[in-house]
Amino acid sequence: MGETYEQEEKSIYPYCTELIVNKDAGGKGHDPLTLRAFLKSFGDCVLVADDTDFIKVHCHTDHPGKVIEEALNFGFLTDIKIDNMRIQSQQKSDTPIKQMGFVAVASGEGICETFKDLGVDAVVEGGQTMNPSTEDILRAIESVPAQTVFVLPNNKNIIMAAEQAASLSGGKGRVLHTKTVPQGMSAMLAYLPNASVDENMLAMEGASRQVHTGMITYAVRNMDFGGKHIRVNETLALADGQLAFTDSDMVRAAEKLLKQMVDRSTAFITILYGEGASAKQAEYLHTRISAKYPKAEVNIINGGQPLYRFILSVE
Repeated sequence: MGETYEQEEKSIYPYCTELIVNKDAGGKGHDPLTLRAFLKSFGDCVLVADDTDFIKVHCHTDHPGKVIEEALNFGFLTDIKIDNMRIQSQQKSDTPIKQMGFVAVASGEGICETFKDLGVDAVVEGGQTMNPSTEDILRAIESVPAQTVFVLPNNKNIIMAAEQAASLSGGKGRVLHTKTVPQGMSAMLAYLPNASVDENMLAMEGASRQVHTGMITYAVRNMDFGGKHIRVNETLALADGQLAFTDSDMVRAAEKLLKQMVDRSTAFITILYGEGASAKQAEYLHTRISAKYPKAEVNIINGGQPLYRFILSVE
């Protein structure tokens, strides 16, 4: 998806207008860049995201009707949303504004709850197969009553959308480059309430880089990956995003992967089990790992994450 946007320090317009243009089958042949130029002529915080079949539009303006009328030239409209930001601001005026807040991208009920327990204010549903949009992340940033909001993408494919959302937030959003859920959790644990924004940025980024992430998943189809032919439903073991090996048993694969990842300096091991892995299998793995690495603190969390049977954190 090609995205263009305009950063503004603070919008002077009251109406936040969002919609999706579904391109006509016949196609009217208009260039989305002309729509962006038109919206900039009477609005700010303009985002025009052009995809094959649709265009996402975000604009702050005095005249939301003009946005709708012009967008109709490009196709039929859905998901139209108009908010009066001045009224929303007045409604939030009684809410205490804290110095720092947090937005995390995550999927799986247990993982989302864990992030909230760690202090995250808003969780955006998303992950490996369902990347949230720039607008989703921007909306979450704006919902947090804080002067600065740290965004934890927790996936390398979401970092760009997070950075675009931060650029549209008028300086409110700051992106931590967390590429996995364990990195995001480690970053939250490193947060220092009495430190400055910049000090926390350094501390949280540094903590996230100390984490190694293992993932046990499965092949959804026959494919070639890492120079190896893989059959459908075969168990895949990934170490920091790279294919380490394949197996026919998920628990055995998790134990073998941890053996490759753990070293003498390892102090913490966390096992998050998701869809396709049972509590009994997770407890068995927990028992085996605790016995094998007695110097490490081993924790287990029912993450409920899709796609990944186990997510393994080593630090």
